[in-house]
Amino acid sequence: MADAICDRHIHRMIDRFELLKDPAPAPEKLGIVVRRLMDAHLSDIQQNPYLFEMILMMSDSDLPSARHYKTLIDSLFVEVIQEGVEAGVYHCQSPEDVSSDVAAAFSAVLHPVLLARASADELHRRCEGLVNLVNAALQNALAK
Repeated sequence: MADAICDRHIHRMIDRFELLKDPAPAPEKLGIVVRRLMDAHLSDIQQNPYLFEMILMMSDSDLPSARHYKTLIDSLFVEVIQEGVEAGVYHCQSPEDVSSDVAAAFSAVLHPVLLARASADELHRRCEGLVNLVNAALQNALAK
C-alpha cells in the first residue's frame, strides 16, 4: 500500500510541471530542472508532512516506486544532457550513462533524508553550487 501511495505521489510531482518544454539552453535548463524538483520536494515537506514522513521511513526499502522515481529522474537528465550534446555545449559519450551520475550528484538536494536535515537556504545554496559544478563538468570534456 505504501508503495502505491508513493508511486501515485511521484506521478503527481513529475506531472506538476513541464520541465523539458522550456526553451532555455541546456546549462540553464539543468538548473531549472533541479530547482523545480527540489522546490517540489520542499513544498511536499511543508504541505504533506505525513506523506513525506512515510517516504522517509520507506527510503531504505527497494520498492518499485523508488525504482520508478529513479528512472523518471534519470530520463529527465538524459533529455537535458542530450540536448546539450546536440547543441555542442555538453561533451560526453553517453548521455544515458552520465545521467545516472548527474542524478547521484544532485541527490544532495533531492534525496528525502538529506532534504529533511537541511534548511531551505542551505539547500538552495547547495543546489546552485551543484548546478555550476555539473555544468562545468559537462561543458569540459574530461581528459583520458
